[in-house]
Amino acid sequence: MKLIVGAYASAPSNNTWNKEEESNYYDALKRNDAIDGLEIPFTSKLHSFDEQWYLSKLSARWTYVLTCIPGTMMALNQDASFGLASNQAAGREKAMQFYKGAAEAIATINKQLKKQAVTHVLIHTAPSNPQYRCDKALEKSLLELCSYDWHGAKLLIEHCDAWQPENPFEKGFMDLESELAIVSKVNQESKCGIAFSLNWGRSAIEFQSKLGAIEHIKACNAKQLLNGFIFSGASASSDIYGKWRDSHMPPSLESLEDPTLEDSELDTQAIKDSINELNSSSLDFIGCKISLLPTSRATEEKIKCIHDTVAVIKNVLENRI
Repeated sequence: MKLIVGAYASAPSNNTWNKEEESNYYDALKRNDAIDGLEIPFTSKLHSFDEQWYLSKLSARWTYVLTCIPGTMMALNQDASFGLASNQAAGREKAMQFYKGAAEAIATINKQLKKQAVTHVLIHTAPSNPQYRCDKALEKSLLELCSYDWHGAKLLIEHCDAWQPENPFEKGFMDLESELAIVSKVNQESKCGIAFSLNWGRSAIEFQSKLGAIEHIKACNAKQLLNGFIFSGASASSDIYGKWRDSHMPPSLESLEDPTLEDSELDTQAIKDSINELNSSSLDFIGCKISLLPTSRATEEKIKCIHDTVAVIKNVLENRI
């Protein structure tokens, strides 16, 4: 099982582009032997400012998970019918073309590192508006994705907070029960072996409770389909990170001594509870994706936040019940 970091969420370039500062940030993460790899964002390209430079900074020691959520959200801002589950032909076709681009990006990364560096790709059950969404469309899209050349990477649906009529949503994609049922059916019809990844914060947002992740872990474990788990925090009351917002809030840790994180629902005990519920034998990766706000915070603070979060996860894994 690899320990990976969604480093892009805290990268200095979220505030301002400075190649030297960005290099120092990634070099500091490379020096942490506990980190086995990165979650790489895909928008239709691999870096907002300098893709070739970014590729040159990737370590051959690391493995990589490509996440398609940034590009998915960008596309939804332009077309509410975009997505693998879209019942609108044009919206679904745009999504299929987007994922073809993701497969090409994986080939680019692997070529750069001269190995099968990308092990997983995270896909999503957009669109958000249920009027534009149907189970049959998702099933058709998944079967089509299974025919693509993913260059050795495994397809994982990253479950995001589901659309709910009574609560505001962040992503508002398909509910986990439906996703699990459709994937189980597709896996019976194909040899693709699609599985799932969860994000602690997005599960908490859906349930508006720190117990959300536990419920989602149990549901995935029941189908033996959970391959990845990422810790991002969330808050019921934070003025900085928002109320149940998908802002990748860091955990509340004593070592961070940061009063802005005191109302994070994710703390050491919540990390322990989740890890104790996980089935390590089925997990390919675990890790964190956190963003220290405001984005103007010092790079050194962001690096320490990642290092401390990784240390807690690693310690809990090594001492789990």
